[in-house]
Amino acid sequence: MEESNRKGHHTEMYNIPDLILRRGQSFWITLDFDRPIQEWESIVFTAQTGPLNAKFYNINVEFALSNSWSSGMWSAVLESAPGNSLRIIMYSPANAVIGRYNLTVQISIMGHTSTYSLGKFILLFNPWCLDDEVYMANEDERNEYVMNDNGIVFIGSEKHIANLAWNFGQFESNILNICLDMLDRSLNYRNDPAADCSKRNSPMYVGRVISAMINSNDDYGVLEGKWEKEFSDGVDPNSWTGSVEILWKWQKEGYQPVKYGQCWVFAAVMCTVLRSLGIPTRVITNFNSAHNTDGNLCVDLHYDNDGKFMEVSDDSIWNFHVWDESWFLRKDLGQFYGGWQVLDSTPQEQSQNVYRCGPTSVNAVKEGDVQLPYDTPFVYSEVNADRVTWICHKDGRKEQAHSDTKAVGQFISTKAVGSNDRVDITHSYKYPEGSPKEREVFEKANRRLTNYRAPAERSYDVNNTRDRRVTNEVLMDTIENSRPRSNTLPSRPTTNMLRPRPTPNVLLSRPMSNSVASIPSAVDWPPRPRSNTIHARGVANGFPSRSTERVYNPRPPVNTFPERPPPLNTFPERPQPLNTYPDRPQPLNTYPDRPQPLNTYPERPQPLNTYPERPQPLNTYPDRPQPLNTYPERPQPLNTYPERPSLDGPDIAGKFKLLGPLSMGDDINLLLSLKNLTTYHRQITVNLSASCILYTGRRINDIFQDQKSLIVNPSQEGHISLQIPYSLYGSFLADGNMIQVVAICDLPFRKKVVITKELVLDNPPISIKPLEMAVLNKKMNVEVRFTNPVSFVVKDCTVAVEGAGLIDRQLTAVVPYIKPKQKIKFKVELTPFRSGTRQLIVHVKCRHFSIKGHQHLTVVSL
Repeated sequence: MEESNRKGHHTEMYNIPDLILRRGQSFWITLDFDRPIQEWESIVFTAQTGPLNAKFYNINVEFALSNSWSSGMWSAVLESAPGNSLRIIMYSPANAVIGRYNLTVQISIMGHTSTYSLGKFILLFNPWCLDDEVYMANEDERNEYVMNDNGIVFIGSEKHIANLAWNFGQFESNILNICLDMLDRSLNYRNDPAADCSKRNSPMYVGRVISAMINSNDDYGVLEGKWEKEFSDGVDPNSWTGSVEILWKWQKEGYQPVKYGQCWVFAAVMCTVLRSLGIPTRVITNFNSAHNTDGNLCVDLHYDNDGKFMEVSDDSIWNFHVWDESWFLRKDLGQFYGGWQVLDSTPQEQSQNVYRCGPTSVNAVKEGDVQLPYDTPFVYSEVNADRVTWICHKDGRKEQAHSDTKAVGQFISTKAVGSNDRVDITHSYKYPEGSPKEREVFEKANRRLTNYRAPAERSYDVNNTRDRRVTNEVLMDTIENSRPRSNTLPSRPTTNMLRPRPTPNVLLSRPMSNSVASIPSAVDWPPRPRSNTIHARGVANGFPSRSTERVYNPRPPVNTFPERPPPLNTFPERPQPLNTYPDRPQPLNTYPDRPQPLNTYPERPQPLNTYPERPQPLNTYPDRPQPLNTYPERPQPLNTYPERPSLDGPDIAGKFKLLGPLSMGDDINLLLSLKNLTTYHRQITVNLSASCILYTGRRINDIFQDQKSLIVNPSQEGHISLQIPYSLYGSFLADGNMIQVVAICDLPFRKKVVITKELVLDNPPISIKPLEMAVLNKKMNVEVRFTNPVSFVVKDCTVAVEGAGLIDRQLTAVVPYIKPKQKIKFKVELTPFRSGTRQLIVHVKCRHFSIKGHQHLTVVSL
């Protein structure tokens, strides 16, 4: 088969020898024979994928050579017949199954049939094909979301967003074959290989399978998750800089899970796989991402009186969480819900008894249509849940300190098309925070969740992703079984929204209503001499209950007297009581000429306006100020301090302020400002604490605790300064460099106030400078510089360098000894083997710090 097909199918960048094609597009093959082919000879082709001898029509397809195309079907048309050769144009339908294919031809003449193997090819999704479900119209977006083999993942916190360079490498050696192996190792394939392969024409189905296979919780997938600080038996998730090394390692070690990954690693690897298969995909970061485990759209956070976080519930708010969006139609839901679909491979919750999430329509999330598949309630809560803060007292009491409806789902971000800029796409997931439409959608989603919610027991440990939990599967199964088959509009109510009624005692299989049942029609009499068996079917919790049998003795039918009128309409001729005598006028209009009693004297002026010329009593003397505004400088008593929300609100407001840059290796200096919102002096006792945390919000070490007291004058501010030296946090800091400080402000006989702030320490910069022009297939040198940020000796520092199209395999080196604050410089030699814009990534890591940097190189072909 001709290699020229690769360029036309946008597959020339795949670094494997197989022919790679995209569905819904024609391709050419040439058949060479040792004799001329006669017109009466029959030529039939077979395109086969999946298990042999499978009976599914779309994975074992036969089609004959003809003179015309067959729309929407596999076709083969003779283009020319030079000499003993046949040049044939083949066409695969836009809904063909993707995967590895074997192509054979059968030539029949005079009852004799010969079969020849023409070779193998790989068929992928086609975003360039108008009829493909993954079709994307914009060429720049196709180049970004399908063809770009490097990118940026955003991490950090809502007030400190950092970018992390990533090597997707979907075109690197053998990566496509690994992605296809992933499909063949899924639970779906193991259960029924033929049925699984027949469904691979759907990007929705493939995306859901890949979402489960990226994590290893159920199916020996690619990555094992771990959310702790110790990774001695594997690789620290922060050490990965690309997907290629992970996928190679998975295959090399016999498809055993690679240790370890966290959310951005799961999402980046899945982006590689989906782009490799031809599905447009991008990486999404949600800052302040809620993990709501009980389906009430409220995340409850608990602190003790000293400001220490208490793990009372499974609810949490992650500083950030990363997932993927893939672009395709949703034929199961309708056109409105097509486009970007959320796919999340981080093992947080089970979906239909497997750790996976999605595809979830982004439009369904924005409109609050949580009844739609798949996993829409979970994704909706990640970006919309309310945060409620509680104080837990020693006597067991809980006191609600604060409720915030705007904290969750901030700065939802992705990489811009054609650049490394950050694009905020929060508007795609929800309406503006605090707007009437946003609250309306929230209430709609909450009602639907309440109607469908079922109790569930959970057993979850954020440190062990293998712990199983019973999640909202009953909810989702109920939703899917009861969902109407027609397209659902965003705000269209359905009967499934009603609360289930109590089970009625139904004896006959006929519609029920709240009114008195009408008398059924007459039946034959007398009854048969044997007993009648009536099958009763009722309704329980909104669903038909199982059939039951009840045996009754023979008796006359209910409708012995068919002429008897229904009980609610016994006297149909009887007029309504208010109109017994039609000729009698209505009581209030007995005498039409008589004026209405309330308008007896229409000329009489209104009592409050008897003397219109009389001036208003509060304005008798225009030059005299109004009595209620005698002293305009005096503030209104109920609005003395606008910051105070209500009389029952907090008496103080506060926030932490930084007194300098947050740099790794330096001390942290903060100022806590507290403002008195009342007209009284306030004595405040402040319990201060600080903890090193993971990006999931989990506390790993308490590093600071103190108590301060101060008196704040009315309408004034008080300040407390605090310093956290490096000696306190340096040994406990986890990857991500995150610290949370908490202040519990206690006022006598008043509600306590909780003030929190997440700090992210900056790593020192790293400089990457090319020393020569980047030329295709020509050696070049790159200079790398960085500085030891700590004031002590660092040993065994590892340097890793990689870049798609620049380095075939990741380069690593060890720097055995670095002095305090020492500047390090070294060179990297590389040979670019792919032209265009390339991204070089350098990672310097030791036990005390982790520094990452990247540089774009433009590789030219001379």
